[in-house]
Amino acid sequence: MLDMLHLARSVFYLLVNLGPSLCATFVQPLITVAMLLFLYAGWHVRDEGGITNGLEVAFVNTRAYRAEHLRDLESALMQT
Repeated sequence: MLDMLHLARSVFYLLVNLGPSLCATFVQPLITVAMLLFLYAGWHVRDEGGITNGLEVAFVNTRAYRAEHLRDLESALMQT
């Protein structure tokens, strides 16, 4: 854990020392990604009717995950 903190601090100081040009290069894409994630999560929260259910559907229990789980369940039922 302490090594991870040292690494994070080193990366932070590196970014600070590289100057505003690198910061300007990364700020806009990071803001765009944050906005897209917020909109994606908000869409699912609205569809599911609650924050907990919406975030679970958006990031954990995706459609692909549910389809894979259903295939596993069907194959387990066919084997019994």
